[in-house]
Amino acid sequence: MPKEVSNELRKKESENLRKLYYSLKKEHGLRIEDIAEDLGISQGGASHYLNGTTPLNIRVALVFSNRLKVPISAFSPRLQETQNHLVDSLSPEAAEASRRAAKVPVIAWDNIKEFTENPVEFAGLTTFYPSAWECSPTAFWATVVGSSMSPDYHEGELMLVDPVVAAINGCDCIVEIAPSRYLFRRLEVATDGRYLIALNPDEPVRKIQFPENGSIVGVVIGSLRDRRPK
Repeated sequence: MPKEVSNELRKKESENLRKLYYSLKKEHGLRIEDIAEDLGISQGGASHYLNGTTPLNIRVALVFSNRLKVPISAFSPRLQETQNHLVDSLSPEAAEASRRAAKVPVIAWDNIKEFTENPVEFAGLTTFYPSAWECSPTAFWATVVGSSMSPDYHEGELMLVDPVVAAINGCDCIVEIAPSRYLFRRLEVATDGRYLIALNPDEPVRKIQFPENGSIVGVVIGSLRDRRPK
């Protein structure tokens, strides 16, 4: 399992980031709406990373780092170390080896949060499958559960989820709607807000508004289905 990160350290990271954000946002013409859009979450959800309500993870750290034009180490040496490991894994030699092996881990739904927060140190990786799609080092396979996204997806189908890919209108994504509670839905971006759509016409509630404190974990970029006759 990954090393435990204390609440005190997480709060300190958020405090460091908050100070940087308010000292640099005018210089870069940055608004919290810009951060929210980059992350595919609400403005309130983005603010929670600044006030410490929601702990920082590598994806969020990268967005703030790029927008504020500062290294991640300026607010979180811990996440900078994680990023360094990910960059090292993309050296020419490692990238070529990765292309040959093309192995992506399968992550249980209960472990998604742990893996996405610290993919480098996550120790629960036992099953890997090849990927035919180019993806980031933080990508993972997850199993479709239920029939809410049929007929496009079937229960038991493996979907390749990439946290680095931007969430746009019409993409299929995994959304954390509450702490450690997830939905797999299609994202609809409309003039009056964002919505999550179930594709199954028999689903009791097919369309819900994107939760105010929800966050997009990753976008589905491909899937594998066993098509042998049953």
